[in-house]
Amino acid sequence: MFTDEDFVREGQASYMTRAHLKPWLGERATAIALVLFLLSLFLYTAAFLVERGFQSLSPATIIAAIATALLLSSVSVTIEQYVKAGLTDPDITSVLAARKLGVLKIQERNASQGSFTGMPDDVLAECHHELIVVAYSADSFVNRNRAWLADALDSDKRVGLLLLHPDRLEQATQTERRDVRPHLDTTIGICEQILAEKPARRGNFIVKGYPGHVYYTGVFVDRCIMSGHSVDRGTVRVQLKANYKTQHEGLVLTMSSNSRYAEFYSDSCKALWNNAVDLVTSASNETADQLDA
Repeated sequence: MFTDEDFVREGQASYMTRAHLKPWLGERATAIALVLFLLSLFLYTAAFLVERGFQSLSPATIIAAIATALLLSSVSVTIEQYVKAGLTDPDITSVLAARKLGVLKIQERNASQGSFTGMPDDVLAECHHELIVVAYSADSFVNRNRAWLADALDSDKRVGLLLLHPDRLEQATQTERRDVRPHLDTTIGICEQILAEKPARRGNFIVKGYPGHVYYTGVFVDRCIMSGHSVDRGTVRVQLKANYKTQHEGLVLTMSSNSRYAEFYSDSCKALWNNAVDLVTSASNETADQLDA
């Protein structure tokens, strides 16, 4: 049974197919016209010879064959002109430019309208080795995906949360117009519980606080940021800072693994990660030591 989201995805796929087909035809229409000319001339000649033989071949027949070939070629040229004119369509130009920059998907996050308020399941399914979430507090993420976090740790995946440091929330409180500290406390509390339940996996689940302010939030899948080196194979989803009301609103860009911007943000995330401090390490270690005793 199709849902509204299925129809939207199907429409987007159809639109992207048309967006790629037009430039493809436009770039090759001249060659297509020549091929059509030669093919139609060959077919007309072959059909005539099969039907009447060489003896009936006359100048009039040759002219008719060439005219038929030119007719088909003129249709191809007309299509070429239409396609080239269509390439100026701003929507198609924008889609092609986004693809060239490595942007696979553009979505809107708008909590007030209930759109894109949580991380899509397909992002978590893409994670095979490492997932890093850059967020102000990530309380929504840990609340919604606690079961996934437990399964990921059991599968020996590495998960990192890069949050704002609880002692450096002045700018976030001002721009968000809300107190971020309770949300951070909720996240830290849940993470401590997870680490207490899985002490053997505490090295795979690291929660850090950045002692400054971040100007984007995002998700980094299999970029090997925690291990100290990056690979061009994982997806990057970034939401730029939205000062209007809250970071729960704004555009979210999904980038292909080989996009230079995916690499740029991966390097940026790595720098933030290396300059952040652990928020739950000491608490989880104490709990683990008590369990070991």
